[in-house]
Amino acid sequence: MELIDHTAAWLKGEDFEMAMLTLAGGMVFAVSAAFWLFGATPAAQAMVLPLLAVGALFVVAGVVGFLGNQGRLDVMSEAWRDDPVAFARAEKVRVEGFSVLFTGTIIGAALFSAIAFALFVFFENPHLRAIAIVLVLLACAGFTADFFSKERADRYYGAITDELRKHADMDGSGG
Repeated sequence: MELIDHTAAWLKGEDFEMAMLTLAGGMVFAVSAAFWLFGATPAAQAMVLPLLAVGALFVVAGVVGFLGNQGRLDVMSEAWRDDPVAFARAEKVRVEGFSVLFTGTIIGAALFSAIAFALFVFFENPHLRAIAIVLVLLACAGFTADFFSKERADRYYGAITDELRKHADMDGSGG
């Protein structure tokens, strides 16, 4: 498999993740609407706006991410055809650049979880507890996105380093 095939697989995975995020946002919208239409208690009504906000965040992030990837494979394919080694080197730098974000995602999701726990345990206000629930939802989304995105990034990075190693061996530079 050529490196550009790995690039295409990585982009396909990104598109799938963005589609799932958009779908999840739509589902959160539906749950928010159900609370608004059928929720008779203060706790049910407190869920409406926080869920609406999270649903909007998921939909916007998913759509923007998906649209941002459109045409990207064509540009990357052209760069790969022009100079496969330069493309691999640039992709290595790019993947290394965004890989540090995975640690931030895990820390952020853990903080959201801790804040949610504190809000839920120490406050009985339905609005604060609704915020706690959506913080858990955001934390779960962060953990899930990180889980799949990091896996794809690690696999892609492995393909990139294999490609660079192969070219180094071919030109005798050894590294």
